[in-house]
Amino acid sequence: MLRATASLLLLVTSASAATSEYSADRAERDLATALAGRTPGKPVNCVDQSRLQGPEVINDRIIIYRQSGGKIWLTGVKPSCPALNGDMILITETFGTQLCRNDRFSTVPRGGGVPSAYCFFTDFTPYDKPAKK
Repeated sequence: MLRATASLLLLVTSASAATSEYSADRAERDLATALAGRTPGKPVNCVDQSRLQGPEVINDRIIIYRQSGGKIWLTGVKPSCPALNGDMILITETFGTQLCRNDRFSTVPRGGGVPSAYCFFTDFTPYDKPAKK
C-alpha cells in the first residue's frame, strides 16, 4: 500500500511538473507571438483605460493590454499572482480614467467564487510596430 501511494505521489508530481513546464512554454510562445515585430518604448506609470482592450493574462507575472491602433501594453504584477491564469477574471480597482502602476486587482474564477488576494500592476511598457517607410 505504501509503495502504491508513493508511486501515485510520484506520478502526480511528475504530471504537475510537466503541466507547469507546458504552461511556461505556452506563456513564452504567447508572449513572443503577441510582441512579434514590435519594439518596446519607454515604460510609463499610467495608461488611458478607455483605449484598452483586454486584459490578456500571459502567466502569473505578465499581463498585456491591446490598444486600438495596434499598440500593445505589457505590464508586470507584484508580487507574482499565483491565482492569475487565463481562466480568471481580473477585478481592478482604479481611481479616475487611467490604469496605473500600483493600482491593485484581484482575480475571481469565471462563474463566480471568492476573489484572490490583491496584486499590484508595475509600469506599462508600450510595444509598437515600426513605422513603415
